[in-house]
Amino acid sequence: MKKRMDNPLAGVFETRGPYGLTGLSPARYEAFALEALSLKVVLPPTADVPFIIPGEYAKGDVRPFLELAGRYAIAVR
Repeated sequence: MKKRMDNPLAGVFETRGPYGLTGLSPARYEAFALEALSLKVVLPPTADVPFIIPGEYAKGDVRPFLELAGRYAIAVR
């Protein structure tokens, strides 16, 4: 387990400390949240509610989610 020193989604989505917003449209966010759930990552119900990165995580556990987030973040840029 790694203690969170910084947000692994910094540079992917808008982040402040352990919090972040995806900036995705409601339809894209719904698709993103469903795919994240298949990776056992639970996100807030809507894109306007900040997500929170856990205080501890295993790097291997978050890698698939970071890849997914990167694919969706391209739609925001």
